[in-house]
Amino acid sequence: MRRGWFGLALLYAEKQEVIPFISGTADLEFRIASAISVMTTDKRPSIAFLTGFGALGETSFPSLTRSLLERYEVTSIDLSEDSIGLDPNNTDLVVLAGPKEAVPETKIVEIEEFISKGGGALMLVDKHQPSAETPTTSQVTTGLEGFLAERGIGVDAGLVVDYSSNSNISMGSQGMFNVIRPYPLWPIALKGGLHATTRDLNGLSVGWATALTVADSIDNIEKLWITTEAGGIQPPNSLIMPDALLQPDPDGFQTVTLAVALGGGDSESSNDDPSAGRIIVVGDVDFLEESFVQVSPDNLIFAENAIDWLAQDEALIAIRSKTRTPPPMIFTSDFQKASLRWGNLIGVPLLVVILGILKVTGRKRRAKVRWGDLIA
Repeated sequence: MRRGWFGLALLYAEKQEVIPFISGTADLEFRIASAISVMTTDKRPSIAFLTGFGALGETSFPSLTRSLLERYEVTSIDLSEDSIGLDPNNTDLVVLAGPKEAVPETKIVEIEEFISKGGGALMLVDKHQPSAETPTTSQVTTGLEGFLAERGIGVDAGLVVDYSSNSNISMGSQGMFNVIRPYPLWPIALKGGLHATTRDLNGLSVGWATALTVADSIDNIEKLWITTEAGGIQPPNSLIMPDALLQPDPDGFQTVTLAVALGGGDSESSNDDPSAGRIIVVGDVDFLEESFVQVSPDNLIFAENAIDWLAQDEALIAIRSKTRTPPPMIFTSDFQKASLRWGNLIGVPLLVVILGILKVTGRKRRAKVRWGDLIA
């Protein structure tokens, strides 16, 4: 008889970190490395969620918050206060998630000063709010448009669509079957280039996202996530029901940017000051909701990587990204998708049937030849 425990304790000097339950080994390397990092660090980095004016706090993202609490001190700061008192000596980075009202210029100036002193900022800019009464979205003014425009980032008023790489949604039961159909307004974005935050990730699943444009004259902007070449921008206030979407226009297809990173000097040719603040802008806030995170774990891994990169602590990014999911299948045309589907459903069984027929008829033919020779 043996008694075992599925937990793990790590001891270092007078510190102790415990992993209470090990359900699998897929993320065990990261959990051990993270625990070691916590024990060997004198002070945990601090992250503050900026709330107020419709912005979401840490309680809106339970999966992300649970992951952050293992290594970060997580707080919240109300933007409606007289002075938010951001100080890089006390706060390493801030998260501004989907404000639905215009953030005052005075608050944006405080955020800008915080970044210029070496702080990091994760900005989830969502200019569309789905309506509960009509199958459309309403426009949202965040107040960040001018702040981003000064840094070469434009915010489009339309919705991002991708007719080649997107999520499927259920249309409900029709008779005996549950109808599933692609939903272009929920694109699955692809990596825009080599960057620490997207290392070894396959895609980012977003919903009713906002398109970002990047000025060609800015050198320190990296495109993190983009659509396929079958992407586009749907005009604002259009219907968002799956069976009422606008018909795709191949002439209007384009690659749309969904997330960018500023600063950090990731590229070899960059001469950015490594001590300067960093910014990541994502044109969506829904990708961190539980419904998206459960279906697409890469969403959560990207958010954690982005926060580590903004805090200028990239040691664990490569280890975390190992717990990735298989990449999505992307088809360049409907013919290619139909060929693979019907090839699997009909082609493979038909090939087995043909081989069986050839085998049986060949056996009869060989038997007739042998009996003929014997009779002769």
